[in-house]
Amino acid sequence: MIAMTIITRRTSMISAKELRIGDLVKDKAGNIWRVGCVTGIRNESKSLVLEREVDDGIMKWYSGEDDVMPIEINDNILDTIYFKRDKGRDVYRGYGISIEIFDDGYYLSLRDLEDDLSDPIQIKNLHHLQNLLMDLYGHDINIDKLYGNTGE
Repeated sequence: MIAMTIITRRTSMISAKELRIGDLVKDKAGNIWRVGCVTGIRNESKSLVLEREVDDGIMKWYSGEDDVMPIEINDNILDTIYFKRDKGRDVYRGYGISIEIFDDGYYLSLRDLEDDLSDPIQIKNLHHLQNLLMDLYGHDINIDKLYGNTGE
């Protein structure tokens, strides 16, 4: 397993409505967790069952949505989830898509049937990228190198 430092900044909490089983999030200490279950979406008490690998198996944490934060997309995250940066260009490629880097962030461009580019979609957080790839292309991101990492 690769040791990786996740920088924890004060970012907004995640709404449970944005999350799917398998999405990665972090806690306030920077530990990375996988969403195992989301419950109570229709009422005020939205809760999550989060999981992470530990030495002797899987640890589960029953949490509220206020306890989890998004994992911000950055160059290290993209490298770790098997995106490769084009030499001399601000473009990452992986899973059949390209993510471009502009001054204010990372963007996914989509093509229509005439092969015209759409307006780029800004990707700020890992769970958004996970959900877009699943919705649009049916791809799961390989999260093996991230899952279970601690904020240490």
